[in-house]
Amino acid sequence: MASESFKVREVILNGWKYFALPVLFFTITFIVLTYPLILSFETHFFTDDGDGLMGVWNLWWVERVVTHPIEYSTFWHTDMLHQPFGITLLGHTLTPFNGLLASLLTRFMPLLEAHNLIVIFSFVMSGLTAYWLGYYFSRSVFGSLFAGWLFTFSAYHFTHFDGHLNLITLVIISDFKYDEISGYDFCMQIRETANYLDIPFIFITDSSTDSAVVNQLKSVSNSAVVDAQDVSHIANTIEKMLP
Repeated sequence: MASESFKVREVILNGWKYFALPVLFFTITFIVLTYPLILSFETHFFTDDGDGLMGVWNLWWVERVVTHPIEYSTFWHTDMLHQPFGITLLGHTLTPFNGLLASLLTRFMPLLEAHNLIVIFSFVMSGLTAYWLGYYFSRSVFGSLFAGWLFTFSAYHFTHFDGHLNLITLVIISDFKYDEISGYDFCMQIRETANYLDIPFIFITDSSTDSAVVNQLKSVSNSAVVDAQDVSHIANTIEKMLP
């Protein structure tokens, strides 16, 4: 009985440390930094009336394709623009991930609220994944919260906050020491797709990383290798590599 009680307590503490605490921290911080924006959550889109409305249309379009599969066979082409011939959306800032998320959320709320929730989600989840990476290397909760804060509330993120939904979805941290595949192999698989050749990769290493592995990572095009202990170098590299 005592053993089961200890396991339950451990699960609760891990859930708090790895998820609830950072999510709560980044959500509250976003609300404070953007206040009084949260007061218009139900009345105004969290975006400008220029490019931002294109992002709103993107969410609407993907949601419409998902809910009208007979009428629309793909969301990569639309006849809603440039009538009567339509236009391809392959080179467009469509961000299907956000659109698919919106198609789920709009089952429970209006598109306006779904859009605003996705904006908040983008900041919170970007901070959360940075927190996970920071905790993996440092085992420091406060240090990892600070790392997530630096990443998700960066000048870059807020610069594109008001109008570029496709650029604020920064949940990009991908490799947490997978047993099945290395970061290098994962990157090579991504590079096999022509449309993904320009996606930047940042490999974070430490003193225990084998030199042969480091040299292998350095051979990847449009990538950078940084030391986990050099925080300023990591920040500068992210700033340089992000579009």
